[in-house]
Amino acid sequence: MINLGHKIKETWVKLPEEYFTPLTFGELPIGQKFIVLPEPGDNQGQGGFRQANYLFIKTGEDNNDSFEEPRNAVNLNTGAIGNFPDNLYVIAIYE
Repeated sequence: MINLGHKIKETWVKLPEEYFTPLTFGELPIGQKFIVLPEPGDNQGQGGFRQANYLFIKTGEDNNDSFEEPRNAVNLNTGAIGNFPDNLYVIAIYE
């Protein structure tokens, strides 16, 4: 069914399939701003599709000993730092 959806979009808008492939955190370059796509289940206050999304910037791995695991992004709204998996779906923000 997913392939059928891609083919319909390809036909209607005349764009190649890679335009419809979701972007993941691992594909972002360091310094890229992004928002996280909501996922099913408990997003621990993420808000979902109907709420405002937080803006992040990818910082690369920070191996500071004060953290239990590397941190690779900063929330530009709150200043909080976090760690995102490479397979997390995101939307890149370009200015």
